[in-house]
Amino acid sequence: MIRYLSRSEVANRIGVAASTLSRYKMPEPDAQIGDVRGWTPDTIDEWNAARPGKGAGAGRKPRTVTDRATDRSEPERSNPRTQASPRSPTRNPTAAERP
Repeated sequence: MIRYLSRSEVANRIGVAASTLSRYKMPEPDAQIGDVRGWTPDTIDEWNAARPGKGAGAGRKPRTVTDRATDRSEPERSNPRTQASPRSPTRNPTAAERP
């Protein structure tokens, strides 16, 4: 007898919630009885290995603090708001400083 996996068993097998499967393009079912579809474990394993995921087109990895400290490809930018500025000698004196 051939054993087919239900949607919840497929989700459990690939490590996602059953509701997440609705966002995936699932392979054609190996069997269907009424509205109930079923897949063989081999079909799901092959599909899961071929679908994009972490490490296979998942985009750029987030930069870490170490990466930012050692990355010299971008010039350092100065931010005048974060730099300490000396007091200007031409500033207006405060009330306490007035003669």
